Amino acid sequence: MKKSKSLIIISVICLIIVVVAVINGVKTKTPTYRNEAPQKIVSLSPSITEVVFAIGAGKKVVGVTAFDKYPKEVESLPRVGGFLDPDFEKIITLSPQLIITRTDNIQANNKLKRLGFKLLAVEHTSIEGILNSISEIGTATGCTQKAKMLRLKIERLIHANKTKTTLTKKPKIMLCISRNFGSGSIKDVYVAGNDKLYDKIINFAGGINACHNVGNKYPKLSAENIEQINPDIIIELVPKIRGKKVTSESIRKEWHKLKFIKAVEKNNIYVITKDYAVLPGPRIFGLITDFEQIINESKK
Repeated sequence: MKKSKSLIIISVICLIIVVVAVINGVKTKTPTYRNEAPQKIVSLSPSITEVVFAIGAGKKVVGVTAFDKYPKEVESLPRVGGFLDPDFEKIITLSPQLIITRTDNIQANNKLKRLGFKLLAVEHTSIEGILNSISEIGTATGCTQKAKMLRLKIERLIHANKTKTTLTKKPKIMLCISRNFGSGSIKDVYVAGNDKLYDKIINFAGGINACHNVGNKYPKLSAENIEQINPDIIIELVPKIRGKKVTSESIRKEWHKLKFIKAVEKNNIYVITKDYAVLPGPRIFGLITDFEQIINESKK
């Protein structure tokens, strides 16, 4: 009889243990933040950081790259290395709930996945990619409404310029991305070719990319190549002009040696020093307005 009672008691205790274990097991398997917006975000690209802050999720950012400068709020944030060589140890110490990176950063992305981090990879090499990234980052950070408003604002800007420029004669614009300044000659000039970003921005502004059919995305041209292309307008993108020990005026003067080019003959050489000119984030669409103003000025 005593044995029977003991067995019953033991069975009841075992049953209680099993029930408690099941309950606890269910609790541990239930995600605590998986369906919530992340509160700690690391951005692995300056252009991504711009999107995150532009849609109102900036307060959640706990780490940015060594090259982030905009907006001012990033100045006090921890640095996690560069785009191609992130500081994995630093990222681990920050314990981010989400890392936002670019699709073309394959090697770093794969390592971060192996380390168990949750990643959102976005494409920032085309107009469509940037617009889609705004929506994707908005959804991932819980800022869908502000992301929707930002995307709509950019799309309206694009549509407005498309409407204005369909019936006008379009000038040929050569957009210089990089070259050796201060050498006294024009050589090894990298220009915007048939890419999916600057090529379209030029079109949206009312121009034609003079180098659309020249080589790859960013072909390197000689003075002879440029004379053959003979652009109506030349635009130089020089966002870090202070560090190059040159001025906008000295940059323009170097082109005067190619006096048989239309852009030089009509003095249609322009220099843009704004930092957003080479960052494929939301502000880069400001180039549409910049280019449109240049086109209008060149007609005077």
